[in-house]
Formats: sequence, C-alpha cells, structure tokens
Amino acid sequence: MIKKVVVTLLVEVDTEDKHICPSGDPLLENCVLNVVDDRFFEDPVTVLGVSYLQNFIMSNQQNTEILENLFEQEVQRSIQKLKELGFKDIQESDLDKDSIAKKVQKQFEDLCP
Repeated sequence: MIKKVVVTLLVEVDTEDKHICPSGDPLLENCVLNVVDDRFFEDPVTVLGVSYLQNFIMSNQQNTEILENLFEQEVQRSIQKLKELGFKDIQESDLDKDSIAKKVQKQFEDLCP
C-alpha cells in the first residue's frame, strides 16, 4: 500500500557556495531542492513549499502556499508541454486557468489522506 507523507526539513544553506547555491537564493537552490530537481529519488517527490525559518507558520496559510506552489508547477508543466509540441512564446495568460485549477485541486486532494 502506498502512503503519502510530508517530511519537514530545516536546511542550512551557504549562499556563497557556487556549487550548491549558484544564484545565491537558498529558496531556489539548496542541497535538498537540487537533488529533487535532478530526479535523484526513485519515488515521486513533490516540493510543497520552501520558506525562511522565521516565516514558517503551521496554519491554513500553508495550504494556500501548497495550492499556489502546485498551481505554479502545473503552469510550468503545461507551458513546457506546449513548447515541446512546437508552440512558441506561450505565456501563462494563454493557458486555461480553470482546467489547471481542477488539476491542482485533484493533486491537493490526493495529498490528503
């Protein structure tokens, strides 16, 4: 039986390390996000949210952040798929937001037991 779990990590990032964090933005690049982006894990891993420790609050706000992150990921996936099909200059405004919102809601519900 497959169960979904949420793992919360606190990662210290040297923003001057050009190998781990070339952009200097620890919310975009760090040792955890880098291996997720590189598809290191054999099982599916989805980044639900990244924030500074002082901004981390367990509340309904996190659900909103999760939904926003899932929406952004779905937008990027949709744009990438259209580019692979030969479409050029695709913008977020070109996408069917209702369709994306439905996909995101399903993804969010699948995260919940």
